[in-house]
Amino acid sequence: MITDGTTRLEAQGKLPYSAEVPVAADKPVETPFSRSDSSVPVARGAEAKGVSSANPTVVPPYGVGNAPPQSETITDTTRADALEDIGLWVPTRRIGLEQEFFLVDEKGELRQEADRFLGLCREEARETGLDPSCFKGECAMGMVEILTPPSPTFEALADVYLSNLSLALRACESLGLRLYPLGTYPLPAGTVMRNAPRYWLKSRVIGRGRFLHAGRCAGTHLHLELPPGTAWPDVKVARDAREEARREMLDLYNLATAFDPALVALTRSCPFYEGRADGLAARTARYRGGLGVDGVYATLQEVGGLAPYAEDVEDLVERERRRARAWFGAMGGAGVERRLFARTCGVSDRFSWNPVRLSRHGTVEIRTMDSNLPEVVLAACATVYGAAERLRRDRLRVKPTAETRTLEVQDGELLVPSFDLLSGRLLRAAVEVGAPSPEVAAYLDSLGAFARPLEGAEMRSVGWLKTPDGGYATTESRLRSAYPYSHLTREEGLDLVLEACGELEVQVSALKDRFGAPHDEPRPEAGLAIAT
Repeated sequence: MITDGTTRLEAQGKLPYSAEVPVAADKPVETPFSRSDSSVPVARGAEAKGVSSANPTVVPPYGVGNAPPQSETITDTTRADALEDIGLWVPTRRIGLEQEFFLVDEKGELRQEADRFLGLCREEARETGLDPSCFKGECAMGMVEILTPPSPTFEALADVYLSNLSLALRACESLGLRLYPLGTYPLPAGTVMRNAPRYWLKSRVIGRGRFLHAGRCAGTHLHLELPPGTAWPDVKVARDAREEARREMLDLYNLATAFDPALVALTRSCPFYEGRADGLAARTARYRGGLGVDGVYATLQEVGGLAPYAEDVEDLVERERRRARAWFGAMGGAGVERRLFARTCGVSDRFSWNPVRLSRHGTVEIRTMDSNLPEVVLAACATVYGAAERLRRDRLRVKPTAETRTLEVQDGELLVPSFDLLSGRLLRAAVEVGAPSPEVAAYLDSLGAFARPLEGAEMRSVGWLKTPDGGYATTESRLRSAYPYSHLTREEGLDLVLEACGELEVQVSALKDRFGAPHDEPRPEAGLAIAT
């Protein structure tokens, strides 16, 4: 029996580019990203800025529209558009975060307890004024996803993220469980996949062996809100959007694409997969496939690999068509009827699992990052947010060039490496070497320099992940110092898991102190070699 609310059929409307396929009319699952009712709590950072929790427009779905700054309320939308077009007003664009975690017991062993855990989290969320839909199931019964509502500032995002993590840690303690926060579980373990139609379909199409990797890899996804009328319900609506809105959508999409190798390197977390360390970015290699690894999307790069920069709206529309053709072709090759897609998925981003995608929530979704410790997650998100804000406020156009090796601002343009270099040498270096690669380190330096001019107190509070010698302190590098082996014994692997669980608890407590939110004390045994 399917018990998790996230497994209900989510199809509605007409499938893009496949009108001959009937679509189920079931009501979509509500999430903080897809509703506008006033029951969604306002993050503490928003309250501090004078936003009333009684205002039902505080947390509307992404892409529906935003109020101008409190200092100037613009009720004439024509005037607002005109001011935006000439750069005199930059509307607020919100951000959201999703992070996947593994559930383990007090010994560090993986446990298939997602539904018990989620039930308790949702019950406590309702009692404490948090959003129950921020706690979701994942493809495996030993994994869960914790997310935030759309947040108007980075401070608000961090506050609700830490509040939700704190609630999740309390639920774990009640159940005798721990939250393991890294990108891969380090030891061999039985993976029980969730009995939901969309996961069954993916397993059939991709192949069970490959799809099992998805239940052993945990990621972090960052949502950057796009202008209204550009990506919701799908990118075709952007054909009729204002030029300024189309430009912002394309530039944010291309900026997120340019971030890919930097974020792969910066957020590398667990170096071990099924007991072995092969030197690759473990989650990235097993999830995307390629580089000699038969990962989830190894044979379906159209729907799971990094896509090139976009030239215009029609380019993005055509990509949706190509992804649909690739996915339906793979379904046919696996002997799966097309009508089953409509019954299980039925919306366009259900055949897009690319590292950067336009989501059905009206956002650019960056799916590049490993699941990681909160300090790393927040530092990476703050940097991306700062860079995206600078791009918008300085009205920069993203321009790939063959000569560019790092991010450079020149004559109103942000120059980025060509896609051949980005997806070739740079990405390979990020996956095979990581931040110690001189080429990747220089690229990370340029990303930090680009984001830094708009750096505020909220970014300094989580810190930039640089070491005194100019390198980058990643979770993976610290773990490699503590576990310098190519193979882990079971005892070593369980020790690693428990250290990561303990460090998560320590960091949640410490970061909530910085952000001024109430918190629980970490467990007394926590305190670790991998501390940042």
